[in-house]
Amino acid sequence: MKFELDEITLAEMTKEARQCFLDEDAPEYICVLNTEIEKGYENANFTELLRAAHSLKGGAGIAQLFSIMELSHSFEDILAIIQKLPNSRTEEA
Repeated sequence: MKFELDEITLAEMTKEARQCFLDEDAPEYICVLNTEIEKGYENANFTELLRAAHSLKGGAGIAQLFSIMELSHSFEDILAIIQKLPNSRTEEA
């Protein structure tokens, strides 16, 4: 059995997903990003930063907010590069 959604139902689902993302998910991810970035390079938890950026990217994709999705993807890539840079915290260990 094949299941298909009509365009109106699909548009309503997308609208609801977008609103949920904007009202609930995105603010939480942005808060994590802000908190960790404010800690500075030496103290930031890059696992949390990457997780928040990745979740922001995925949620934006589901909500069909493609500009946010692309921006989050680029930010995630930049964070991954920065995470690999040497710093005094890892050099002392």
